[in-house]
Amino acid sequence: MLDFAKKLNDMVEVMAQRLVKSQPRETFTSPEIDKLAEAMAKAQGEYLPLFYNKTNPYERWEFNDLNSIIEAVRPALTKSSVFFTQLPCVDESGATIVYTRLIHCSGQWIECRSRVIPSLNNQHEFDSVLTFQKRASACSILGIAGTNDRTDDDAEKDMHVIRTKEDKGLDINLSYDKSGSSYERITREQLEELEYIISDSGFNDLVKQLLSRERIETLADLPKSRYFDTLKRTNEIIALRKGVKK
Repeated sequence: MLDFAKKLNDMVEVMAQRLVKSQPRETFTSPEIDKLAEAMAKAQGEYLPLFYNKTNPYERWEFNDLNSIIEAVRPALTKSSVFFTQLPCVDESGATIVYTRLIHCSGQWIECRSRVIPSLNNQHEFDSVLTFQKRASACSILGIAGTNDRTDDDAEKDMHVIRTKEDKGLDINLSYDKSGSSYERITREQLEELEYIISDSGFNDLVKQLLSRERIETLADLPKSRYFDTLKRTNEIIALRKGVKK
């Protein structure tokens, strides 16, 4: 009886392995990519320099927007007969996936995929994460990077410090600042003041930037401990946009 059960299990295992092997595998390239590889090798040597053209108004760090990335590579890709496309699609699980693909005139292609995972359930956050993923995927598949990328050369150095803290169990203690942390939301008066300043300025896009920066869904969710810093920075941005010198 035991021998029969063992043989049956072995047969089931063999059949399962055959079934797995018979399933079509996901592919990220066409069967052949020699012509595309040759075209991209030439194109990459003709990319235009990619310099930062945008500055995050709250965090004050520079970055490349998607348009600047495309403009830096478009002439070289066109000359090499390579088409670049990005398609956000929803898969069977409901997840949004960005399919970034390079297609040669011969029909050969390669692609990379990136999942869009917004931390908040609103359109502003979704658009922000989608744009970030499209920029990152574009740079990845095109083999291009901006100069002095703060997330590039310094990343390993920064991560070494973080890993050291985590190894010693000190990360939570060192990163927690009681004086600057609060779960208490701003008051109604503070909310009305912030809304009035933004509305009166006419720069309503500041709301979207603020929500994205603070990872909140509404201005009313702003922590009290962040109010004065946010108010100061908002006034600075408004003054800069209006050309007011301080």
